[in-house]
Order: sequence, then structure tokens, then C-alpha cells
Amino acid sequence: MGLYAYATAPEAGSYVAIMRLFVGALLAEWSAQELAERGIDLPVETIEERLRRLEHHGNLLTSPREVRVTSIAEYQRQPARYTATSFGVRVHRQVEEVLAAAGGAREVPRELLAAVAHRLTELAAMTAAELARADLAEVAETVSTVFLQSRRSPARSRTAQSRGCDM
Repeated sequence: MGLYAYATAPEAGSYVAIMRLFVGALLAEWSAQELAERGIDLPVETIEERLRRLEHHGNLLTSPREVRVTSIAEYQRQPARYTATSFGVRVHRQVEEVLAAAGGAREVPRELLAAVAHRLTELAAMTAAELARADLAEVAETVSTVFLQSRRSPARSRTAQSRGCDM
């Protein structure tokens, strides 16, 4: 499960952007500096830290360095280069699918959220005695309506509100 850790990390946006570059290029092998040059808008040191974490979780591998150097010190100064693992590629494709599917949730209009919040507040304000006296079918219908409203398309919600329909 460590392969999915980056998708839920607080810095998930930068991890996803890094993995997107690796997965989007065939046999990519990049250093932190090269990723910065390709558009990852973070300091090189931060990118290097992200790369090490992705390697730790199995999403990336450190590529064997084949460089011509004249000393061990010069070899150690060479930046690490990384490549995506096959599991890292598969996991990232799944992460992208989940992110694409979750994109619809961002389309709920602000006006609809207010109506949902109002209905939920009414339900939460009911006392135990009021709930005991309430028609359970009616309460269930209200709950269903609240959750069905969140699935409406933004266009339908705006059209209903412009006609003065109660949500």
C-alpha cells in the first residue's frame, strides 16, 4: 500500500505532478534539476526529497549512474537520476483515474451547497423527541433529497434556482 502513499500526502499535488511526468514519457530518467526544468515549480532540494520518498515507497528507482568522472568526490556530486517502476506506473494510472472521477465533485455550484447545508442543519437540529415523533419515511426522503441534489449537474441546479424552485 506504500505505493499509494503519495496520493494522500499533504503535498499530493507535487507528487502527482512528478509522477505524471515520469509516466507520461517513455523510459524517462530524470534528476531533480531536470524535473524543475520541465515545470515542477519547487526548489530542487524539495523535488529531490519528493523523489527519495517516491523511491522509498517503490514508485521510482534510482537509476545506475553511468558518468565519466575523475574522482570519487566528483562522482558523489552527480545528481541522482530516477526512473518509474512498473508498479509505480500502474499505481499512478489508477490515481489519475480516481482523480478524474472525483473531478465531478468540484462541479457542485456554491448555491446548491448552501441548500444542502441548510437541509442538513435542519435535520441535525431535531431533538430525539422530534425524531421519535417524525414520520421516518419523510426524514428518509429529506436525507435522500439532500444527497440526490449533490448529484445534479450544475446546469440543472442553476436552471432550477433561476426558476425559483426550492432545493
